[in-house]
Amino acid sequence: MFKKNIQAKAQWIGISALTILILFSIIAACTLEPEISKLKDEAEGSAIRSKTLTSIEITVQPTKTSYTAGETLDLTGLEVKANYSDKSSKTVTPTSTTPADGAVLSITHTKVTVSYKEGNITRTDEFNITVNAASS
Repeated sequence: MFKKNIQAKAQWIGISALTILILFSIIAACTLEPEISKLKDEAEGSAIRSKTLTSIEITVQPTKTSYTAGETLDLTGLEVKANYSDKSSKTVTPTSTTPADGAVLSITHTKVTVSYKEGNITRTDEFNITVNAASS
């Protein structure tokens, strides 16, 4: 009954049943599109959230690793890679180092610890440095 009524009114105003069907399809698609997008975003977000930081590794050491006491630490050239539970990885910038970049070094400094934090997970790696006594 409803279909015949729509067809009769459509013919009265000069619109075919096919045109009405197309219009209803477009309206339905526009109405459902935000819901489909929301579901896609939730699924992708779930996949992203399930990936966790497992480790970091120093892939390229800084240009300078040998110092004289009193010089400052220079981390120029340092490259760090973050590894994830889904076997992916990416190059990252460390969130901190100990000692800090630019810190004055003494002969007690023998290594630099590099840290990277993502969310509430922090991972570290380290590399050795040499700090020689200053000449008198």
